[in-house]
Amino acid sequence: MFLVQAFVAAGALLVDLAILGDTVGALADVGIYHRYASYILNGQLPYRDFRIEYPPLAAPLFLLPRLFTQDRVPYAILFAGQLSEKAGMLS
Repeated sequence: MFLVQAFVAAGALLVDLAILGDTVGALADVGIYHRYASYILNGQLPYRDFRIEYPPLAAPLFLLPRLFTQDRVPYAILFAGQLSEKAGMLS
């Protein structure tokens, strides 16, 4: 089920980017999460070395997709798939 949700999320994101570009900020927040994850991978600690506006347990959610890619768009696809998988667990 996760793969279906990940493909649907990835497809929706790609269609959005293809039609609208990033003019609506489709990657704006995800870009922030990507930056936070990059800081952590570079050895910086949240709250001590950089300001993060999310609770501490959000950091692993930002970090997990970043372990698989350095680029922002694949990160956004993996992040969306991760969230849709978590939402599926709740329903």
